[in-house]
Amino acid sequence: MLYYLIPTTTKYKDIVLPKLLNSLHTQNNIIIAVNNAEENKIEQRDNIITYYSTNNSFEYLVLPVALELLKEDDHIFWLHDTCECGEKFDSIINGFDYTHYNFVDVYHGQCNFGIYSISFLKKDQEFISSLSNIDKTNAVEFEGRYYHKFRNKMGAFPNSTVVNKETVDVYNNGTKRLVEYYSGIDLYKFKANWWFRRDWVVTA
Repeated sequence: MLYYLIPTTTKYKDIVLPKLLNSLHTQNNIIIAVNNAEENKIEQRDNIITYYSTNNSFEYLVLPVALELLKEDDHIFWLHDTCECGEKFDSIINGFDYTHYNFVDVYHGQCNFGIYSISFLKKDQEFISSLSNIDKTNAVEFEGRYYHKFRNKMGAFPNSTVVNKETVDVYNNGTKRLVEYYSGIDLYKFKANWWFRRDWVVTA
């Protein structure tokens, strides 16, 4: 079974998640992994499971959450909370035969977008366990790790490119973001860190 895994934070989830969740045409099999929670707990409302963790692993929280909650023959699609799905997103993802791959890459490991098998992730459990309470610099450095390190038995969505569109205050909170469009899966990413900098921005 395929699950959409969405990392977010306690501070910003109510700002950024509505746009993404409203754009997911199937509301089945969604797991939200919340960093920096006051307590560890799991809630389920409708078809959405929300996993609250007191740790902060940024987007990598989806990995230990997936290993804890899902079965070995399940798969995840790794999203970000600052995304919006286009009309074709669901049909593209669900129409791809991902069962023969360790993971399916979207665009050269960028943002770690893609489909990952739980059986494959279990083999990387030592690294995943090391991700608890990492900082944003480490999170950025690890981006694309699976694409670069585990190229064998990797699939890829066809005709996938990234188009930089405009910079927009997407969430009306004073933060301008670069709108990236991933054509191969009809997905928009709203990126705060779109210029070279050493002090990474963590914001809604």
